[in-house]
Parts: sequence; C-alpha cells; structure tokens
Amino acid sequence: MMPDRSCERDSDCIDSNLCRAGECHPISSFRKCSKIAGIDYCGREYLCRSGVCRYIRDIFPPPKHSFVPMTCTHPLECPDNRKCVNGQCV
Repeated sequence: MMPDRSCERDSDCIDSNLCRAGECHPISSFRKCSKIAGIDYCGREYLCRSGVCRYIRDIFPPPKHSFVPMTCTHPLECPDNRKCVNGQCV
C-alpha cells in the first residue's frame, strides 16, 4: 500500500493511519501482534501498540537536538553511548 503523507509521529497522520519510517500507512498494513504465553509479542526491536507491531524507533524517534536528555522513560530516548537507568540517561 502506498503511504498517504509524510510524518514524524502518529498524530501527523489522518484517520487511523500510523507513522512508519517517516510516512503514514494504514493500520491494516502493519503486522498484528502475536500472543505468547498470554503476552503480546512482536520480536526484538518492536513493541505491540494498538494490536499491531511497531518498530521502536517509529514510536520513540531519536532526539534531533544536540543536547543529551537528562530524563528518560525508554532506553532509545538516550544517546547510543548512554543507558536509561531509573529515569536518567547515564
């Protein structure tokens, strides 16, 4: 399916479309989450969101600014040389 517009986040897309790799795509074009032992599962580097598998970098894109974030909620919010530990990039 062809993307319908460019985006940086899901809120940039219209209707129920989601942002993937900078372009809006219909939710039907995403792989559905698998259930393993009662837990939604998509594999390494993916998270289950809204019943479909989403690439983590599409959900938590790397920051575009040059400063290092001091707080974090997810490991990918910190630069590659730092980790998210107890809500702080260290």
